[in-house]
Amino acid sequence: MRSFISVMILITIIACKKNEISDICRRSEILVFDSILTTTEEDHGFFFFDPPAFPGSNWMSPCDFYNGEFYLRFEITDLPCDTSFLINFCIWADVIGDWQSWEETCSHHTEIEGNGVFTAHSSPSSWWYKNVPVDFSRADDFERMGIALWCDDYRNLTDWTSEEASCWSERDYLLPLTLRLTIVAVSTHSEFTGWKNYI
Repeated sequence: MRSFISVMILITIIACKKNEISDICRRSEILVFDSILTTTEEDHGFFFFDPPAFPGSNWMSPCDFYNGEFYLRFEITDLPCDTSFLINFCIWADVIGDWQSWEETCSHHTEIEGNGVFTAHSSPSSWWYKNVPVDFSRADDFERMGIALWCDDYRNLTDWTSEEASCWSERDYLLPLTLRLTIVAVSTHSEFTGWKNYI
């Protein structure tokens, strides 16, 4: 009888712990990045930064950010010309050698129309990926995060791609570019608490 009671107590403790984890995840929200940055021609149409240390190496369990939502805010403060362009957020991982091979997952493009504040949100599970999606259960293998710039016709503003896919010749319209970039990740079963908590 004592052993039965002990087993039931243990099951109850485990169930409570699982509920605690579930409750934590329902409230889980990560500030991935928040900074004023200036990207120039020397960045080749990208701006890179390191992933945050929190919430650890596994971004799928117990809190699932891959099937959650990433909230993006772009506050454009200094642009050479009042022109439209596109930005998206990307994660790079599993880099082999000197970038001979890598995996890449990028958010949907956000339309930017000159100076001002522009926001978007979407789930990483719906994002574009190069070969396979980056593995959110191995976030410690993320090589870097960053933004990529695009002209409004979806050509990449970089000289790191083919001439046909690039609008690098139009870089003087967009670079140097100064903006405040804020990125918040929200796990599944959670609700975004709002930009008022970050801005």
